[in-house]
Amino acid sequence: MENRNLEVYHFSLYSTDDLKTKVDYSNIYGKDIYDILKSDLIKFLDDLGPNQVFGKTINIDSVEGKSVLKSNNTLRIISGKIKVGDDDGKEQDFTNGGKMKEVVYTKKKGTYARRPFYFMIIAPKNKKVGFIILEKEGVHSCKKTFIKALQIFVKQKLSSLLLREEKFIEDDIIKNYISNGNYDKISLTRSKLPKDLCDLYLGDYEEDGEYQIELNILNPLGVIDENLNYRINKKLNHIET
Repeated sequence: MENRNLEVYHFSLYSTDDLKTKVDYSNIYGKDIYDILKSDLIKFLDDLGPNQVFGKTINIDSVEGKSVLKSNNTLRIISGKIKVGDDDGKEQDFTNGGKMKEVVYTKKKGTYARRPFYFMIIAPKNKKVGFIILEKEGVHSCKKTFIKALQIFVKQKLSSLLLREEKFIEDDIIKNYISNGNYDKISLTRSKLPKDLCDLYLGDYEEDGEYQIELNILNPLGVIDENLNYRINKKLNHIET
């Protein structure tokens, strides 16, 4: 069974005229992003085509044929389960776990294998930063597809605004680093890289895709232990004489 985890992200809305200033998403010309999500998200995701989200399908899980979202107006939380479908553009055999690995089903090209993920959106009142919580199953994540879908949703419903997300870092992690400084690796993740950096480090430029840069704190290569260095020099001096 795959290991399942939850990932937490911040999200904010920005005016297309001012990409540096976050707006209060609970009062956008009298409209509230929470109300818009609660009333329109189901139909939007169900109607979204794979050509809009990296060749994948995405829709809200249904009960007895009806898509279902849960909401809490007091806490301003919207949650549910989405199913992300991936075609892979090829036929794919599914086998049993027996010794002979018998094929029990063959997925045809153009058929989407769907994987479920839990999600939660929290949009506090009169704030400029909300939270998106997404389930991750092993190496499988819905983050790229779900965030892209939300960005399209905001652009469609509020054409003068755009949605941006960023990784959430808990205060305790930052405080621990400031106090102890005991982290030996830092990972930086970006969904896009500038073209010049892509050309320099990645070769052929790819606009989409997630790239991770890791900074490892290591002892410099080639540095010789001080005591060993002293012994080597002493031996060399003895040979020269």
